[in-house]
Amino acid sequence: METSGGNVIPAWVALQRQKRRRAHGGPRVPVPPASVSGLVLWLDSDTLSLSDLDPVDTWMDSSGVGNNVFQDSASAYPTYVQNQLNGHAVVRFDGVDDSLYSPPYGTLSMTEATVFVVRNAETWAAALSVAEEETVQEEYLVFDQSVVHHSEAFNYVELFHQDSHPGYFLQVGRFANGPLDLQSFLNGVASTRTVNVAGSPWGYNPVPRYVRVGGRAFGWQRFGGDIAAIVMYNRVLTDSERIGVEEYLNVKYALF
Repeated sequence: METSGGNVIPAWVALQRQKRRRAHGGPRVPVPPASVSGLVLWLDSDTLSLSDLDPVDTWMDSSGVGNNVFQDSASAYPTYVQNQLNGHAVVRFDGVDDSLYSPPYGTLSMTEATVFVVRNAETWAAALSVAEEETVQEEYLVFDQSVVHHSEAFNYVELFHQDSHPGYFLQVGRFANGPLDLQSFLNGVASTRTVNVAGSPWGYNPVPRYVRVGGRAFGWQRFGGDIAAIVMYNRVLTDSERIGVEEYLNVKYALF
């Protein structure tokens, strides 16, 4: 029998934990995101000094780089919701017009990335887009149950995941420069699917990018659901680094 904080863990959860430990050679040790090099974006809902159900017009970046996101239209503000996920707040998007975005940042001129999103809602929508300003070019995209290397319209690579998580979950995308070198993880489990290729995508170029949380450019694929945290690095993390950050977020939000 396995316990956590004095509470008995369900057998199926304990089994999944054992499988992950065997796969990675031992216990998963939490590592704070700032302890791993290359951090360029960290949006943490706990840093928002708001009251329950307040509108969110600005979400400050905790990475130290200053890649903040905001919204200047009151009708498109998402909502701050307290004590929603293991005692932590989330930012809730309505799936209609809510989103937060940024100007183009030179610090996002990377040719590879690793992205972590703590979220819910498996809908045909975009939780995060990091692309050339107000375009879908050179885009790192975290979509429904997939991550997408999106060069431009009709030229992309998408990787879905075999698992379904109807509640809150941790979605991770590991984007190398080569279009086909794409990995997806849900709650620490790697995708076993084959990538889907459309058109002729190319490797990422080092161009400034803007951030849009809760959708994509042109009002496309607005996200309806909750986001508790987004963490992004400007490189492909090693397996041990990825696992450490995953476990930090897992322990904080009690996801898996």
